Amino acid sequence: MNDLVKQSHIDYCNEHGLFLQNELQNFLYRNTIKKQVQYKRWDIAFTNWLRNAVKFKAEREARIQFLGVQNGSNKQNAAIERARYTYGNIKDSDF
Repeated sequence: MNDLVKQSHIDYCNEHGLFLQNELQNFLYRNTIKKQVQYKRWDIAFTNWLRNAVKFKAEREARIQFLGVQNGSNKQNAAIERARYTYGNIKDSDF
């Protein structure tokens, strides 16, 4: 796991607006601390993680935009959606 982060990962994060440090922390937490998976090629697994992060980011932004258009309160819906993403499955009644 020594050479997990490659220059290509840095470039990919910069190109797609991801925060490398956050993605790396989440990746390592999910796969080492929780001991869910042990990869033979951690760098390839991290590349896949970053690709999924871009996909999930686009889906999240589309949901936020849809909710803002639908309800007319973009800031509030964006905050709720960010909280759901950050803290897990939160119900509207929690706000």
